[in-house]
Amino acid sequence: MFRICAAVLIALTACTAVRADLPNLTNPKAPDTKSEPVRLDFKSLGEMLTDLGFDPKPSDNTYQQIRATRKDNSSSIWLMVSGNQKILWMYTEFSLPEGYEKAPASVWQKLLEMNDDIGPVQFSIDGKDRRLILRKPVHNDGITSVMLRKEIDSFMDVISKNQVVWAYGNFLPVMSIAEKKLLAELSGTWQVIETAQAGKSAPAENVAKLTLVFENGKLTINNDGKPMATNDFHIQMKNGAIWFDFVNQYGSEVGILKLEGDELTLCINKVRPSEFESTEKNGNTLTVLKRKK
Repeated sequence: MFRICAAVLIALTACTAVRADLPNLTNPKAPDTKSEPVRLDFKSLGEMLTDLGFDPKPSDNTYQQIRATRKDNSSSIWLMVSGNQKILWMYTEFSLPEGYEKAPASVWQKLLEMNDDIGPVQFSIDGKDRRLILRKPVHNDGITSVMLRKEIDSFMDVISKNQVVWAYGNFLPVMSIAEKKLLAELSGTWQVIETAQAGKSAPAENVAKLTLVFENGKLTINNDGKPMATNDFHIQMKNGAIWFDFVNQYGSEVGILKLEGDELTLCINKVRPSEFESTEKNGNTLTVLKRKK
């Protein structure tokens, strides 16, 4: 499995070198008197995006970031003009979980197959920042606002139609036998005893209404007996700590947990906490639960 994953990662991160043809010195051509095509630059790109109704956010005099929204998807898209101004690049990115390298081989195989189907759009992996990047090149030659809108819509089509492929949860590493056993031990209903977010404790009357139900690898949060959200729940044992990720269609959160008999403690944030503590500075959510008999 690891050989397959490694091969796919190499394929996704490979770059192709392009050799410029040498000029024909024995039969020189007459100078080309055609005028250069009109090409977008950083400034005119921002102006065109604004005219299309977007609110571009410039970055480093290089990128124009927009938010493209549809009924089933909302994505940040970055647009930039290449150094020679011949290509307009657009890209978006998706976060990868810690340990994504050990995701099932079938996930990498599907990703590689999709790369063949969605050209000229291509996926690549940024291992340093744990990102899956989707890029699209557009010839920067006389682009009009109508053409740019069409290209953005086409890019959004690829993003929306393939959400199941790039979903964060797909790239979680395969759980070990010990991790699966611990997840099974969590099965059942747990009553929230106390919870605090960024150091502020929730009112006792609200806490009393909250229960969590673990079942078949999923976590459902109930308020007064009514389901609020259901998440895929994944465990990793790392360096003596127990990590967890829970993921749903709206995003993901990460945390650490400890299980002491019938008491369960969860510490959650967008970035994985390093200790079981909730303060205004760290912004963690710390929750203590008791197993319901």
